[in-house]
Amino acid sequence: MVNIIASLTAPRVAVDSKGSAVADYRPLTDASSVSSQSTDRDLLGLCRDHEWTERPIPAHRRPEARVRAVPAPDGWIRLKLLECNVMESRQPIFLQLALHDETSGAQLTQVVQFELNTPHHMQLLASSRGTAPHLHDTLAFFPLSLAQQPGVILVVRVDKVLDKSSSSDRAQYAAASAAKLGLYRQSWGYAIVPFGQVTSGPSELQVRSIMMRKSQVPLPQLIAASSPTSTGDGASPASPKASPCVIRFESAIVDNEQSLPLLSVHDRLARPTSTGATPVQGLAHHFAPALGSVQPLCSSTISHSLFIRPQQLVQKKGKGRNMTCCVEVCNQAMEPVASIVGRPHESAWKSKAYTNVAYHEKSPVMDDEIQCRLLPTSEPLVLRFTFYHVSCKDKQPGQLTLGGYAHLPLLNAANKFIDNGEYTLHVHVGDPRESGHPSPDGAHSSGSTESSKDSFTVAIHIESSLVVQDPHLDAFVAAPLEQADPLVVLNARLEELTKFNVLVLDRVFAKLGPVGPAGSARIVAHDAAMRALLHVYRVLTDDAVRRGVPVPSLVHRYVATMLTSADAHAGVTKAWCTILETSALAPASPSTAQWSELGLGVAASVFDSIIKSMSIAAKSSTCAEPIDVAAIRRLVSLISPLVHKKASSGLNMAKDLNVSLAYFIRDLVPLIPIDVILGLARLHSSPIDVKSNSTLIALKFDFLSILAGSEHAIPLDDIVTDVVAFMQHQSGDIRLLACSLMRDILAVRRASVPPPIMLHFADLALALLPTLTRPTSTSETLLLRTVAITALHCLEKLSSLPWTTGWLESKFEPLGWMQRLAIIVNDFQKFLEDYFKTGSTALMRNKRSSTGPILMNPMPVAETASQASKVDDRSIASEVELGNQVLLRALDVWDVLVKLFGESHTDAHLQFLLQVTWVPISDEGVMQVLGRVIKLIDKDPVLVLNTYTNELITAILRKASSAIPVVRTAAGQVLFAMFRSCHRLQQSAATPALRRAFATFRIHVTVAIAQFQDGGLENIAKCWDDIALRCEHCNDQAFRDTMRASSVLLSEVIRNQIKLETIPDLESRLDCYREIANRYHNTPDMRLCTLETMAGLYREQGNYVESGLVELHAAALIAEYLVSQTPRYVGPKGAKDFAACNPNVAEEALQPSVKSDGIFSSDAFSEDGLLVFLNKAVESFTKASFFEMVNEVNKLVIPVLEARRDWQGLSNVHQALATTFSTLVAKPNRMIATYYRVRFLGSAWEENNGVEFIYREKGVCVLPEFVCKLKASFASLGSRFEVLQDSGKIDESRLDATRAYVQVTHVEPYFGDAAVYPSGPPASVYDQHNRLASFLYMVPFTVGGRAHGDIASQYLRQVICHTERPFPYITKRLRVGRREETVLNPLQVSTQALNARCSRLKQLLHAVPVDAKSLQMVLSGSLRPQVNSGPAEIARVFLSPTPAPGQNSPVCAYSPADLEELRVAFRTFLRLSEVGVTMNRQLISHDQVGYQEDLENGFHELSEQLQPLLQATSARQKLALNSDIDAPTKSVVEFLGSQGDIASFLLS
Repeated sequence: MVNIIASLTAPRVAVDSKGSAVADYRPLTDASSVSSQSTDRDLLGLCRDHEWTERPIPAHRRPEARVRAVPAPDGWIRLKLLECNVMESRQPIFLQLALHDETSGAQLTQVVQFELNTPHHMQLLASSRGTAPHLHDTLAFFPLSLAQQPGVILVVRVDKVLDKSSSSDRAQYAAASAAKLGLYRQSWGYAIVPFGQVTSGPSELQVRSIMMRKSQVPLPQLIAASSPTSTGDGASPASPKASPCVIRFESAIVDNEQSLPLLSVHDRLARPTSTGATPVQGLAHHFAPALGSVQPLCSSTISHSLFIRPQQLVQKKGKGRNMTCCVEVCNQAMEPVASIVGRPHESAWKSKAYTNVAYHEKSPVMDDEIQCRLLPTSEPLVLRFTFYHVSCKDKQPGQLTLGGYAHLPLLNAANKFIDNGEYTLHVHVGDPRESGHPSPDGAHSSGSTESSKDSFTVAIHIESSLVVQDPHLDAFVAAPLEQADPLVVLNARLEELTKFNVLVLDRVFAKLGPVGPAGSARIVAHDAAMRALLHVYRVLTDDAVRRGVPVPSLVHRYVATMLTSADAHAGVTKAWCTILETSALAPASPSTAQWSELGLGVAASVFDSIIKSMSIAAKSSTCAEPIDVAAIRRLVSLISPLVHKKASSGLNMAKDLNVSLAYFIRDLVPLIPIDVILGLARLHSSPIDVKSNSTLIALKFDFLSILAGSEHAIPLDDIVTDVVAFMQHQSGDIRLLACSLMRDILAVRRASVPPPIMLHFADLALALLPTLTRPTSTSETLLLRTVAITALHCLEKLSSLPWTTGWLESKFEPLGWMQRLAIIVNDFQKFLEDYFKTGSTALMRNKRSSTGPILMNPMPVAETASQASKVDDRSIASEVELGNQVLLRALDVWDVLVKLFGESHTDAHLQFLLQVTWVPISDEGVMQVLGRVIKLIDKDPVLVLNTYTNELITAILRKASSAIPVVRTAAGQVLFAMFRSCHRLQQSAATPALRRAFATFRIHVTVAIAQFQDGGLENIAKCWDDIALRCEHCNDQAFRDTMRASSVLLSEVIRNQIKLETIPDLESRLDCYREIANRYHNTPDMRLCTLETMAGLYREQGNYVESGLVELHAAALIAEYLVSQTPRYVGPKGAKDFAACNPNVAEEALQPSVKSDGIFSSDAFSEDGLLVFLNKAVESFTKASFFEMVNEVNKLVIPVLEARRDWQGLSNVHQALATTFSTLVAKPNRMIATYYRVRFLGSAWEENNGVEFIYREKGVCVLPEFVCKLKASFASLGSRFEVLQDSGKIDESRLDATRAYVQVTHVEPYFGDAAVYPSGPPASVYDQHNRLASFLYMVPFTVGGRAHGDIASQYLRQVICHTERPFPYITKRLRVGRREETVLNPLQVSTQALNARCSRLKQLLHAVPVDAKSLQMVLSGSLRPQVNSGPAEIARVFLSPTPAPGQNSPVCAYSPADLEELRVAFRTFLRLSEVGVTMNRQLISHDQVGYQEDLENGFHELSEQLQPLLQATSARQKLALNSDIDAPTKSVVEFLGSQGDIASFLLS
């Protein structure tokens, strides 16, 4: 291969100036130079929107990872107070807002305070608290992320001025209270609003009522008790009273991209806080990220705040009732410091603050939050809490009575601030001003106070960015830089380390610079500093992962915006190399703990730090440390083996390190020489070759893909060489990686790829395409899609360049380019075909003409779901858009190449366009494709008619069935163009075939509509209406008349197909198919199409006899055509030769006019088609065990094969016949079919009301099974369908007119017609079920009206049904044409029953071998009946001169002939029984001797009983009267279902 070296350049991406050193350099095209249409239609851009083409990009390197001023996860919610009006209050009102957890009541954010009182109230308050020149506070900001969490509520607290009267109905007292008690507030009520409503509801938030606070219950408990999830136990406070109010807020969402206004002291930012009760799990991670995030909004970045939350004062000796707590921050001299943040309309800085007063409570519960802002100082500070009783008397309001005080030192003995938490303090008595400064140990932890003294509980929370609380960090920060030991950082508390990460990292990077001693001492210092740096990076990374902080994290933000050391890169590189050397040379990969200790888990951050320091050094003229290329090469040589070794035991860690190393080398491109970059890339990727395992190869291609995506000039010769080498790999996954890299280079570089590279990639993709047309796995399918996208992109770009014409002509043979385009389109066709579950594509491919050029091999249908090309998670809409764009681009390339190579290959062009129509595309694509098809039709209609008629019609009908009018209209235009072209050919052509062009195409369209199974026939009807309307405006009168006549046939076909879709049951639908086929008797093509459809339906249902007969009818139809064309044809001479198989086939005989005028356009009208249908019939009859029919059909096949000298075919036929005959010898008896009579009753059946059918069911089908089949067939009728199993006459007047009834009766074949069966019933099972047109069923009755009686009174009505045609037929049911009824008297019933038993005995005795078990059962039931007297009872009833038991007189009403017939039956029965008993003695074993003796005794007893009765006719019989009822036919049938003595005899 020629070594291609090309520097690829691309526009530089615009990145944030603060993070340019670590931004992902992804080239972007200038929007002004590319139109929006081309951008939307960019193929590779659409391709890269799918996950199957994306490579992993670290989150912090993505373009959206920018350093933002407010890194709140989702922005802020701004609330602006508009109105505050409490109906029952005439005093000033104060509001406090905070977010709480609904379940626990824990406070989640700081408290935001509002005050929006009238000017009159403001004037009254000013007299007690003074005036402040501050504006109204109306804004508050809450984190938007909390609105997306469940269980977060907004609590609105309402306070008022202290007042002993709850109603404040005295205006003058209210004014006096406000004037003197304005400093002292009282908790009055609260309201709860789900915080999620703030974002989902309207822009204005309203509170209409507040709940009054009467009891001393902490606010968190009240909130938890009001929650819907509250358990409601007895400890919960009582439901509070509600008071009306109007409090309105304006809500708005402030995104991260928007800049928030600078907040003054009075604009409140509700920062999440970690104080208070423990929040619920799932909310905690929202607190800490924003604690330091809001500092850019304030006037200073310094944060040193103290939050004081008094909890409860417990008085055991004190007598105060209206208690308040005065909070002060005192210095060493116990003087208050003005550090407390004032409330709204108060001084910004105050020296004291009072908590709300709990009216008339000795031990009040407090829920205030007081914020102090302190500067770091070495002076010991003390919190002083002074407790006062506030007088509310009318004469002296506002007078304070001292109740005690408590101290809490803020600094401990180590001169550090105390820890956050709750503290319980002693309450001292006396004047607090006289007390001295307490010692640091004066504060007591919770639970240490003596129970006999008053106590006070307070919660303290310090937020400081200045004071280091951890002693290890303090030692590192406070010591001089040369003396500071970085290793102490490893023992620091993680919270403090996270908080002061900037301060610590600054000193660590300073230690890594060229400071301090030189030589080995510097190496040791750098080693310690590097270990500290890795530890800090690990802590910050783990903290970000644990809290779910989105990018940029604290590490990336520091590197991007705060790292300013230009000399640290050398120290970091060398020190890290020293740490890595210990593990890089080990044969095994590092463990997880070692991996973390070596800093490989934070390698990306270390690499970014090195790059940032190098970037600063490259721009600085005073940098002391030049870039050490050798150290960089050493670092890469140490890390690369670790990636390779870790791939086998920790793939995810190896992937992360591999990606980090790739971006590191890519970021080095503008900093070091390009040859060094290529050397570093080879150092990492060259050890991985084609013999490596797939995991390492995947890492290699991830590495090369990132490197190739650099914005700077990089020679691609090594990368292209690797692509070529690995594209020849045996593994499809490896080839997919190589092709994906090739595609990514084109996608990233876009228009800047040089033509030589584009030509080389085009050679690779186009050469590989023909070898990928049969994917069998998901990876191979992805490989084909990737290569197809790449090839299409290259073809599109290269075909637009004039100088590439020679390359295209030399590259492709005349049809080579179209073959590649067909593969590309077919690929996306197959993918979308799997998505939409369409099976029509396979039909189109299978029906492709064999005479036309084949552009590609058809792709096999996926055998499993895993092979169905379903790639990851992707919306079908985006896939359709991608497929549509692929098609449109392929059409553009097609137009260019058609002009280039000429338009001589119309057949290939048409086949390509027809294949394109199967891709789900947009309306624009349909119009473009079908427009090109019309041009080809107009150009060469003869080619279309002779070669691609079926493909064209199938594709166009699929578009015509669309519900979209534009698509349907475009399909109609193609059909109209084809009809018009065929009519012109018919008028001007000289050949006989073209003179029938119009009729031929019409028949093809008709057949295609009849076979259309994809639905949308109503839309096809609309499309045909549009075509008919278009024809009416045609100027050609002859064409208009011809189309009008054709519309009749086509409209009838469409109506028939629509009707078939509405028929509920299969039998009725097949009857309709038969009627349609009969109407097409003069149109052989349509009849053959209908028969073929029926055969397919029967095969699907497993009714192989019917499917074989349908195929036999189709073969007879073809034989009629062959005989008409060749009178001396050696095969079947028309339908008459099929009479030996089935007499019904004779209806396929054609009239002479049809033979001459018929179209016979189907390929099936040939000798090959005849053999196909005959072989299908043989196969069906074999599956149905109709072996005798197989012999008859093969008699028709053999002469054809002999004439063709097809010895192999003859061998196969004779072998199959030998197998068939062997089966017949082994199993001559088989159950072929069961028959039922079904009569439809009720007006719901319309034309079938009262009609009887005989149903033929395969094999043994018992009555319950057949009834279930009927119910399933007519399931659409629901509960209206009812089955009547009474065989007698139905009184239709008693039936419900709204219901659909069917009467079901089991029937047996009837062989009593001497004209049809002169020798009696057929001997073989096959003959008993072939040419069968008569069926018999019997209805028992008695003269008294009952269905069953005794032997002397039991009558039978014998009903014989004759069908219109003999079974079997091409339908499973046949209509009953006529009926015959015969009534049998009791004597005839008994005689036939006895004859039936004789027939059964004779059959068993003549069987070879004898069935001993069946013979014994019949003999036992005849000679030793267990439940009745059997034959002896019949003889006594009809032959005895004395009355039978239960009879009043002897039976003498029967003719002597009938009686003599009964005697003959008895004599025969006795002879057969004697033979049977004798034969049974020869068959029994020694253990059945007793059974044999019992049979012989039974026979002798029966003979002795019957012998006197079988003598000559007695006098009683001579005087008997002749019977009025004629003798029945002598057919032998068993009477089943009767009761009485004869019943058990017959059923046994």
